[in-house]
Order: sequence, then structure tokens, then C-alpha cells
Amino acid sequence: MSKTYVLGASLAASMALGVFAVMAEDKAPADAAAPPKPAPELVEYMKDMVGNWNCATTFAMGAFGPGSPEVKTNTRVKIAKESSLGGFFYRGEYNVPKSKEVPAPFSGVFYLGYEPGSKQISNLSMDNTGGFSMGLGPLSGNTASWTGDGYMMGRKVKARETMTKDAPKQVTHKYEVDMGKGFQLMGTDICKK
Repeated sequence: MSKTYVLGASLAASMALGVFAVMAEDKAPADAAAPPKPAPELVEYMKDMVGNWNCATTFAMGAFGPGSPEVKTNTRVKIAKESSLGGFFYRGEYNVPKSKEVPAPFSGVFYLGYEPGSKQISNLSMDNTGGFSMGLGPLSGNTASWTGDGYMMGRKVKARETMTKDAPKQVTHKYEVDMGKGFQLMGTDICKK
């Protein structure tokens, strides 16, 4: 074995031990070995949200492209705590069936979580048209709202969603998009269990 290799290995080991020593000196909380738990703010907000929902959905004029009419339809939403992610996220699925007004079925998934450092709700959404968005925003009482970047119909957009628990078995969800001319309402869901 060469002296260079031995010297390099010794230097690497010394550096690693030094990093561990510095980490050990940091004052870690007494429960540092305990695994993190889902944010109580998210658990409280989502407690009535888990389950199956039937929604009266209204897509605003222009939601399906320039000049498209307002469309009213029914949507199904299912929300569950995502156990494979330790309960830190809730997974939702939504389905808009094909109908006379909706030429192709529309479906997607979303994940709602809570970012404790900034104390904001987090959202990641994707759908069967290739659209997706990610956002953060305030969680205040019965209302969660998040804003972020996304892609829709091949264009980069700003997306804003607001979800309000009107009652334990009723939620209103509003989706808005800014394609460069300010936020425009794309759709509203009034959902009931």
C-alpha cells in the first residue's frame, strides 16, 4: 500500500471524525432521537377532510380554452392520510367524468402537507393532461390557500387555490390561474360528504 493512499485515508478519517465531533457539540433537543411527527396544524385541518366527496363543479368561461363556455358537472374526490409517507401528507384523487359538457375525462392527484419551518400548507398536484403545480401558503382557521408555479396546457402559469371548510361535511374549493394577465378563476367546487 502506498504512503499517499495511507495518508489520504488517514486525512479523510480525521475529517469525518471532526465533522461528527462538531455535530455532537451542537446542543440537540433532548428528544432528538425521537422521529418527527406530522404537524398538529395539518392533522387538525384535515380531520374532517378524509373520506369520499361529491362535488358540484363549475368550470369558468374560458377554462377549456379561449371562448369556451361555462361548464357545470359533478366531480368525485377521495382524500386519505398517506401512511406510506408517515402521515405527513394527505393524498387526494379527483375525477371529472366524460359528459356532453366535458369532452374527455379529467383526473388527477394532489398531496397536501405542512412545511413547519415557514408554517405553511404545501400542495403538489398533477393531472392526466400533463399539468402540474406546487405551492405554499397560509393555513388559517378553516381556510387553506396556496400559490405557486405550475404548467398547464403547455404553458408556465401561476396557480392559486383556496380550500375552505364551510362545515364538517362541506368544503368549497376555488382554483385560479395567472397566464400573464392576472389571476383568472378556472373553477369552483362545492363538495359534500
